Amino acid sequence: MYIAKYYNISYEKFFPTIDTSYANFKGKAKNTALTSDTIANILSKYPEINITWILTGEGEMLLPNNPKIHNEDKSDNITLSREVFDLIKNQAEAILSQQKTIENLASKVKEPIVPQEGNAMNADAAGFSEK
Repeated sequence: MYIAKYYNISYEKFFPTIDTSYANFKGKAKNTALTSDTIANILSKYPEINITWILTGEGEMLLPNNPKIHNEDKSDNITLSREVFDLIKNQAEAILSQQKTIENLASKVKEPIVPQEGNAMNADAAGFSEK
């Protein structure tokens, strides 16, 4: 929605340009990750947008040294080849998969380590053995 505000485009006009709807950005849906298709659509329509910002919310919305190049005049739209579009889509999917893996691993790191019964070495290492 920041992108629509930046370009001074109404939500009604913005969301169809990235093949999605406002419903994907409200309620519980706003707390879920964007689909790889939506990310690819945003980047193909607005190539000056920083992919790191889209995926993580960190950094600047626009790529550095990249002037506002979008124009409401549809004749000036940038067209990406299918190969570039597919590459962006695949990279976005890989990044989302990696983010999920990181989140899963981070949650496991936070889980307490409990020694298993019958494993004396684990009990010793954890300080649970009686001496």
